[in-house]
Amino acid sequence: MEKSKKMAALILATMLAVSSSSAMAVTVLAEEDTAVAYSSSDTESWSEYDYQILDDGTIEIIYYYGCDEVIIIPSEIDGRKVTGIKGFNLSNKENIKSITIPDGVTSIGDSAFSGCRSLTDITIPDSVTSIGCEAFYNCSSLTNITIPDGVTSIEYGTFYDCSSLTNITIPDSVTSIECEAFYNCSSLTNITIPDGVTSIESETFYNCQSLSNIDISNSLISIGMDAFAHCKNLKNIKIPDSVTTIELGAFNDTLWYNNQPDGLLYAGKVLYLYKGEMPENTKITLKNDTSGIADNAFSYCTNLTNIKIPDSVTIIGAWAFFSCPNLTAIEIPSSVIGIGVYALLGCGNLTIYGNIGSYAESYANTNVIPFVDINKKITTLTSKVDNISVNGTFDNGVILNVEKATVENAVKAYNITLKDENGNTIQPNGTITVSIPSDKANCKVYLIKEDGTKVDMNATYNNGNYEFTTDHLSIYALIADTSEPSNEPSNEPSNEPSNGPSNGPSNEQSSTISDSSKSNSDTNNTDSNKTTSETGKNGVETGDSNNLFAMAAMLTGAITAISTIIFKKKRT
Repeated sequence: MEKSKKMAALILATMLAVSSSSAMAVTVLAEEDTAVAYSSSDTESWSEYDYQILDDGTIEIIYYYGCDEVIIIPSEIDGRKVTGIKGFNLSNKENIKSITIPDGVTSIGDSAFSGCRSLTDITIPDSVTSIGCEAFYNCSSLTNITIPDGVTSIEYGTFYDCSSLTNITIPDSVTSIECEAFYNCSSLTNITIPDGVTSIESETFYNCQSLSNIDISNSLISIGMDAFAHCKNLKNIKIPDSVTTIELGAFNDTLWYNNQPDGLLYAGKVLYLYKGEMPENTKITLKNDTSGIADNAFSYCTNLTNIKIPDSVTIIGAWAFFSCPNLTAIEIPSSVIGIGVYALLGCGNLTIYGNIGSYAESYANTNVIPFVDINKKITTLTSKVDNISVNGTFDNGVILNVEKATVENAVKAYNITLKDENGNTIQPNGTITVSIPSDKANCKVYLIKEDGTKVDMNATYNNGNYEFTTDHLSIYALIADTSEPSNEPSNEPSNEPSNGPSNGPSNEQSSTISDSSKSNSDTNNTDSNKTTSETGKNGVETGDSNNLFAMAAMLTGAITAISTIIFKKKRT
């Protein structure tokens, strides 16, 4: 990393110098395998400094090639005021121990003192308003520094790897702290973020292992990825209510995080993470004052099935619900104005419930996720009275009201109604399913009309619940089903054999003729309760016994006729 940053600094310095005047001749100064390009017409030398004259007539020092360990930068050169410092001698930087910057300097350039590993003391005047990226990168012996009041931003990697830095004062003028500004400042113990700062960027305090306390202003809105990751001793941190966005891993491997119990973990009012193993079939309703959902908050929560987000949330972070394959329903309110990348990727069974015209609907359409108007969501309402429930589409604020009723001969009876948010009794706005728990399995459910008549609801009994559908709620009664098979004579022929021997034709007699392959004893042993189809596939039922005699008479006549013909032929 150090080597790559050195190279980047060298390339940047080269590009800046070359770009100053593309039409002018260039002189290259090389020293110990380093090369920095300057314009021969713009660059001038004085003592051990190379400098350029700026448009306003002031001087910017672009190179110091001396060998001193203690450096006092001049305030003027040739009568011109020094206002900027661009860079120092790359060959001698590791020997520099002390630097004094004169009053009047307003800017310290990118990588100006980068790699000055022996630097222990630096004086920065109040006139400085700008400190560039990686200005003190890898100044590993620097212990203290005071940033002037005029500085508004601590840039990328400004104090990266200042491993001996124990104390730093950030003025109220600072409004932003950029990525990796204090990366691996492993000796830093305390820090106060001023009121003007609205964001702490990615890895700002990464691996500040001695940092134990941090005071964050009430103006902070966002905390970047890994901002405090691996600050192993950070145990006291108060996240203000103003924070709405926390990115991935912001507090990973900190004492604050490690000491938190399993379950929903909040950082301020942001749902930071679900910590630990989630139970099966988990349904979650977030707190009403939740302001945001952090990056990665529920990623890989395979047991999450349903979540309701309150209308106080404005941001859902990246990867928030990544790879939650059993998440089937998420309620996203109209207050949400941003959903991070891959927030719902890997939720293949998901339906988004939200308001028509909301950001949630637009997000669902863009990402081809089923969307349902939240006002038409199928909801289950359950009463405390015997756990009776109704399932259907209800307007917001509707509640189920159940009162026990008295109906003659009923096992139980209930007056089941719906109440709107004003307490008025209303009817369903469509078909709903009613479920009435009972341990009595032999009942029918009846609707009791105002005139006392009963209407069978054709309820089914499943898992200890009577269930039926209706679009009108009223009084319902569970009445024991005492109905028995009808004793009225049937028009269908009887399958029972006669109780006594047949002595002749009878209108009540029926018989079963078995297949010829069956013996008489088999036929006589047939169970009297079996139907014809049960006693033999080839068995047929006879009709009235009079028909049998008619058939016998016809058969006798036919035999007589045949016998007469044969007799006559023999005689002839």
